[in-house]
Amino acid sequence: MPFGYPIVLELSGRHVVVIGETAVRDGKVEGLLAADAGSVLVVVERVAERLASLAALDPRVVIARRSWREDDLDDAFVCVASSHDPGVRDSIARAARTRGVLVNVMDDIPNCDWAAPAIVRRGELVLAISTGGGSPALSKKLRLQLSATYGEEWAEVLAVLREVRASTLPFLPDIGDRAARWAIALDTAEAVALVREGRSAELRERLTRRLLADTTTPDPEGVVYLVGAGPGDPMLITVRGAETLARADVVVYDRLASPALLDLVPPHAERIYVGKEPGRSAIPQVEIDNLLVERALRGETVVRLKGGDPFVFGRGGEEVAACRQAGVAFEVVPGITSAIAAPALAGIPVTHRGVSQSFAVVTGSGAHSDQVDLARMATATDTLVVLMSAGKLAETCAELIAAGRPADEPAAIIQWAATPDQRTVSGLLVDLPALASVASIGPPATLVVGNVVALAAATQQAAEPTPGSRTERSAAPATLS
Repeated sequence: MPFGYPIVLELSGRHVVVIGETAVRDGKVEGLLAADAGSVLVVVERVAERLASLAALDPRVVIARRSWREDDLDDAFVCVASSHDPGVRDSIARAARTRGVLVNVMDDIPNCDWAAPAIVRRGELVLAISTGGGSPALSKKLRLQLSATYGEEWAEVLAVLREVRASTLPFLPDIGDRAARWAIALDTAEAVALVREGRSAELRERLTRRLLADTTTPDPEGVVYLVGAGPGDPMLITVRGAETLARADVVVYDRLASPALLDLVPPHAERIYVGKEPGRSAIPQVEIDNLLVERALRGETVVRLKGGDPFVFGRGGEEVAACRQAGVAFEVVPGITSAIAAPALAGIPVTHRGVSQSFAVVTGSGAHSDQVDLARMATATDTLVVLMSAGKLAETCAELIAAGRPADEPAAIIQWAATPDQRTVSGLLVDLPALASVASIGPPATLVVGNVVALAAATQQAAEPTPGSRTERSAAPATLS
């Protein structure tokens, strides 16, 4: 595995060398200065205006306007170099290694001792992305995503954490105990929110109090997080949802929550499966409610992880009621519901100007005690989304048509949305059950009825398809006017 062991180098007070115009143009000089290099020798035949301005402003930068020489590397700690000539690249790497200099020759992996990652820098917080030299373009894309997620306030967050760590370190000599206390005390969402509000002093006080709290008696203040895992793809969980998983003592999870999300859970945390599967007896909801309350009353951090959103046919309301009745603290972390995500990933917008100005979401499952009045919903909205619809697809479609929904209206059913196994079958409402049967569509699946289904072909042409997904259609649905 190329460059498989990540390290962070200390450059303070050390001499570094940059060779070649491409290295300068790629911002290597600025990056080394930002890392607090003691001095930077830049060897380049043509001096760009940006480099000249930088040297004029920063006395650490020395420019040698000429071809490189081996003695340029004397006393250097790190060298970054570039050249279009393979022979020059080999010579630089050989000279560097002879002198014990860590060398990176750009776009020449055999002549690199280290890889320069894509970096997001927020004060002393450094987020680095490396692909082992396999795809610099991917590193840059990921850097943009991290830049959007981690704003400038994170520099202040880290400054506060550093200060609190230094002030509490003498009181917490045991490494294991200290790590356990920090895991409980630090809530990153809280920390960022306080800093954004200008309340850094309050964050400092809260952390210090939690870290130095007396732990000789159990903490009775457990909490339940009701977390929406989103549809299928583990990358669709919210940042807050991922944070709660990282702090969990117990995770109570469903069948539709991606198993990959359990990788975010601490090794010591207990994992309890309570999934409800078609054709099998489910764990009664009251038992799940009691489980959440019981574990929280022990002082544990409990995460109830559900596919989609916990309040969209997820029984989240019942679990909140149980927590309220028992006096247990709770937080709802919304998730991306498959009611919108499944159609979207199949290229179907649930609303579209001139086509659909309203949509409704119902369940086709008999697992919920409240009966869905499909006859009333059939013509009340432009787009109708029916969750958990595969088991009664024929009955559902027939009931909608009987209630006045046009038999020749476009309809689609999406199975395993946001996963590599995603499949979509579309056609006319009257034909869809037979088409789905031929394609062996089963749970979990989402039914979409409405003229927006006919827009799927146009939207899919304008975007890359979902990896691994397949779309199957009957004769062209009704044409939009």
